[in-house]
Amino acid sequence: MNAFRPRTRLVLVSSGIWLGAVVLFAAIVPAMVQQFVVKPNELARERRYIGYNIESTRKAYNLDQIQEVAFPVSDKLTIEDVRRNDVTIKNIRIWDERPRF
Repeated sequence: MNAFRPRTRLVLVSSGIWLGAVVLFAAIVPAMVQQFVVKPNELARERRYIGYNIESTRKAYNLDQIQEVAFPVSDKLTIEDVRRNDVTIKNIRIWDERPRF
């Protein structure tokens, strides 16, 4: 019908309504939900989904089959410890190459 009687006003109005709906539902509503529903108590709202993410990651990398074992740590480092772990000591990277005084 528009081939015989062009209705540019109808096309412009419907395009404007469509664009307004896209902006409203794609940008404004999600931003308002984030600001007023999620942000005040974000950790409580997202705890379940964070747990799902961690669980899925552990399964994907077979980390759910790891057995935790206590590892005693001592603050006392002896020269014998350094000699026994020579390869590890040589592999220590120095990130800050500036001398410290």
